[in-house]
Amino acid sequence: MLRSAAAAAGVDLPKAVPLALRHLFQRDLIELGAQLLIGGTDDVGFDALKDAWEAGLARPSTAVNGIRKAHLKAELEGRNPIAQSPMARGLNSLSALLEHAHDQDLCQAVSRCAVASGLLWELIPRTDTHPEILQRLIEHCMWDQWARLGGLHARDAGILGEAAIALSTVQYLTLPGWARGLEDMLALMEELIHTPSEARRAHQ
Repeated sequence: MLRSAAAAAGVDLPKAVPLALRHLFQRDLIELGAQLLIGGTDDVGFDALKDAWEAGLARPSTAVNGIRKAHLKAELEGRNPIAQSPMARGLNSLSALLEHAHDQDLCQAVSRCAVASGLLWELIPRTDTHPEILQRLIEHCMWDQWARLGGLHARDAGILGEAAIALSTVQYLTLPGWARGLEDMLALMEELIHTPSEARRAHQ
C-alpha cells in the first residue's frame, strides 16, 4: 500500500532488503530457539547453532561461512563469542541483564524505543501526501534492523506490542551500535515530522 502511494506520486522507493531467514517458523529454528531459552548458548553449542543457521537462512553458504570464520578468529584470539552472547544462559541471562541494568539505563532504553515507535507511526500516515518520507526511512539502516523487526509492531495492543518493545529494549542494551543507530533514526524522524518538505529536497 505504501509503495503504491509512493509510485502514484512519482517516488521510486528503494527495494527492501530481504530478511535473512527463509521464514520465521522454520522448524529447525523453532527447536533451537526453545533450547536457547532453556539452556542458552552454553548448552546448545556452536555446531548446533551453525546447523540451524544453515537450515534457516535464505543464503546459508555465504552467511554461515562468514560466521564460521568469525568464530574461528575469535577462538584463535582466545575468546569464546558464544559465551559472550546475551543468551549465554537463556532466559536466565536476559533476566539477569535486565535485573542488573542500571534503573536509568533500563528506563532510557524502554522510553527511547517507545518514543521511536510513536514517531514512526506518526510519520506513516503522512507518507500518503509525502511519499518521500518513506523513501528516507527505508534508506536508513535501522529500517531493517528495527522498524521491520519490531518498531512497526510496538503500538499493537496486547502481547505483540509488549514483545516488540521488550525485543527492542534488549537490543538497545546489548547489541553494539544498535542504540546509536536508533538514536540516529530518531533524529531523522524528528526532522521529518517538523520539516517534511526537507525530505524531498534532500533527494533532489
